[in-house]
Amino acid sequence: MSAGGLRVTDSQVHLFPSSSHTSARAFGHRVIGRDELMAEMARAGVRRAILIPPRVPQATNENAQAAASRWPERLRVVGKVSTDPSSWRPVAEQWPASSMLGLRVSFPPSAPGPADASSGDFWRTAEAAGIPVMVWSPGRLNELRQVAQRHTGLKIAADHCGLGSADRGGDVASLLPEVRQLAACPNVSVKVSALPAHSACEYPFADLHSFVAEIARCFGARRMFWGSDLSGLKCSYSDAVKMFTEGLTCLTGEELEWVMGRSISEWLNW
Repeated sequence: MSAGGLRVTDSQVHLFPSSSHTSARAFGHRVIGRDELMAEMARAGVRRAILIPPRVPQATNENAQAAASRWPERLRVVGKVSTDPSSWRPVAEQWPASSMLGLRVSFPPSAPGPADASSGDFWRTAEAAGIPVMVWSPGRLNELRQVAQRHTGLKIAADHCGLGSADRGGDVASLLPEVRQLAACPNVSVKVSALPAHSACEYPFADLHSFVAEIARCFGARRMFWGSDLSGLKCSYSDAVKMFTEGLTCLTGEELEWVMGRSISEWLNW
């Protein structure tokens, strides 16, 4: 159940409910149910996965937790919240008794960013409660750095390396100055997730290899979390795994152990 002997843990999988086909397509994703997910994990050699409810109203934290409860050794949940107190406060109040391992908050380009004052109470509460937070904030890594510098006790993971949907191929190198600055914050990790979707090439997605190598140089393997974003992949699950386990030359065997599962497992205390 592992790729090349590694204990692979996927840091991001969305389960779209069957009622959300239209919404999933609007996001460029496909609907994946829990049984289909388990079959795909088996074929790709992925041992464990973090379920993150996608940004559609039909997908709830409760639905993800129900799926995870069937395979608690294989699936766990990072719940989605917004920075509206009515969304995050009831969830945060459950810590440390919550069955979820962390929270994910999203900042679409059309909405205020992570450094906006409206998010301040959320960051302060998460830091005080010790809640790890995954952050989808494409193109706003400098704002995320400001948050990390204000809340040095807060564990933050930057989703998809901060890439937006239009960032592709060699263009992703334009983000590296912000990536390097963000890496200087020791409380920030990076999810090297959904990367095949940002490649202009077929497997092994060679146009992104130098980008990943620079992320590894800046963050180090213990602050890098591999993830597939499976429902949005245009390649096979196996190819997304093999991009790292076979395609890259910038990571050693021990470093791959961290990137492919150990780092995210320790970060979430799973």
